[in-house]
Amino acid sequence: MKIPSLKHRKPIVYISLGIFATLVSLIIAESCIVGGASGVQSGLFAQISAFFVNLIKGPQIAEVIKPSSIGTVSDSSYLGNGKIALGTTTLLSIEVKYPEKKDIDVYDKSYVVSDLLGNKDDYNLVMSSHESKNSYFVDVRIVANAMTSEAYALNIKVADSLNYRYDFNIVERAKPVNYDLKIGKTTLKTGETSKIDTKLNPKEGNNRNDYYLRRLYDYTKLDHSSSNEAIATIDKYGVIHAISEGSASITYGKETYNITVTSEHITKPATNSIALNATGSASMLDYDYVFTGEDNPDDYSVLIHPTFENTTLEDQSVSYYLSDELGAIIAPFKYDENGFPVYKDDENKDCVRVCGYRKKGNVKLTVVSNNDNTIKQELDINVGEALPASMTINQKETKEVYVNDQLQVSGIFTPKNVSVKAINVTGDSDKVQIVGNGTELVTIKAKDVGKVHITVTSVANETLKQEFDINISVKQAINDDNYSNFHQWMRKFGGHFMLFLVTAIFGLLFFYTYFEDYIKLYLYLPLTLFVGFLTAGLSELIQLCVPSRSGTWMDVGIDFFGYVVGTAITFLVITIIHFIKKAKNKSK
Repeated sequence: MKIPSLKHRKPIVYISLGIFATLVSLIIAESCIVGGASGVQSGLFAQISAFFVNLIKGPQIAEVIKPSSIGTVSDSSYLGNGKIALGTTTLLSIEVKYPEKKDIDVYDKSYVVSDLLGNKDDYNLVMSSHESKNSYFVDVRIVANAMTSEAYALNIKVADSLNYRYDFNIVERAKPVNYDLKIGKTTLKTGETSKIDTKLNPKEGNNRNDYYLRRLYDYTKLDHSSSNEAIATIDKYGVIHAISEGSASITYGKETYNITVTSEHITKPATNSIALNATGSASMLDYDYVFTGEDNPDDYSVLIHPTFENTTLEDQSVSYYLSDELGAIIAPFKYDENGFPVYKDDENKDCVRVCGYRKKGNVKLTVVSNNDNTIKQELDINVGEALPASMTINQKETKEVYVNDQLQVSGIFTPKNVSVKAINVTGDSDKVQIVGNGTELVTIKAKDVGKVHITVTSVANETLKQEFDINISVKQAINDDNYSNFHQWMRKFGGHFMLFLVTAIFGLLFFYTYFEDYIKLYLYLPLTLFVGFLTAGLSELIQLCVPSRSGTWMDVGIDFFGYVVGTAITFLVITIIHFIKKAKNKSK
């Protein structure tokens, strides 16, 4: 077959060839541009495109989506059925469900908590929220400080439209259910004492330790008895007292021990007294969330070292008592490898930690000799409130938001054991609405276009302030949130797909007019597809050698797919025109 010449052809052949060659050259030339310049070029193209998209679509005012229902509710009250042990904290986590929303819409996540039943001075509320797997949760921590009412209830209102009632009771610490015991000596001299240590164990599948559980359970409520109190007795703290020679069975909780008391008496000096050495300072703190190992316990506890004036006393063990267990807590110096509490320091000297707990004020610590309860010493510990020394907030100095957007503001305080983390938020304009002032998490709702200056103040220390500005604007279809994706999409769609689609139109047009006859389909169609694939592959191959550029098979696929689509469209149009002409000729 003789290949047609380009000489003396119709103008359409030269025009389509010129445009086709120009587009192919443009594609190859663009592949040679270094990464930075190519990015500027595509960025300019994307900005121009975004301008026209926003011009056509106009402002996008977000619709505020209200919650539809309450989902799962998680109640961490360890004693079950809404029972909160006095002095402890329970986390109530409420899943809030919303209807489906469009991209520009926002969920109203503001909420407030109010008391419905009981004395509200008996507890504190610590409020926050979190998101997990596209679900929104309102978290309310209830800190039980007193129990002057028989029952309590809260109302959690979300977005002024959805209410949830939570009923609970504040109860005394319960009798332990799961625990292990470890006894000291079982053979004692007359007058000597021995201690049964208790390690509280969590429920099955729960990772809480003895230190945590002592706030929920009172080990002094364990049953304790002696088969013969004339020989040996045991008190509620697990201290066994050897009275006279003989044997007796001592029962403490779920265990029974055989105690032997010998006729030998321990040495008792004529006079003795206890000296207390206190180091450190107790401060009001949230006992539920410290002592995690991340902080130094010396920072929030008083170390008490008792010593006897006359060291010839054989039994130097002591017991500790507090005048108010809500004011302070006696904690072990550390725990051994088996999880049992250790009341001796690293030098094997008697030592305990006294930590501030739920109430500020003076707490009296009494240290009593186990051998002789007339030997005792008292120490006044002043438990003060840990005030915030510094505050930062979780927002930038300037925040760009859109109308109907919401910001949740909270404070980050030092020291970590700050007892009041609530904040107050004010704005210098009514262009915002503030919900939840005086709590740990305050919501700011953007209501109108403009600039608002926000001031955040610590409730516990009003000298601590943080300020930032909110610039409220109307959301555009293409905005800061989605521009990066739009830019990438335009780069692939415009710079690859559409450019090759247009190139294919003029490529097929040239090859069709060049071969003139529709019958030679088997020539012009494969030729134009081959040139298209060659151009796509060559352009990506060149980019592998250009700094800050990369060629990928995915881009080859996008390019060639655009070329195939353009070829198919042009072929369809040519075919339709061909049949129309054929039909007209037939009718003549």
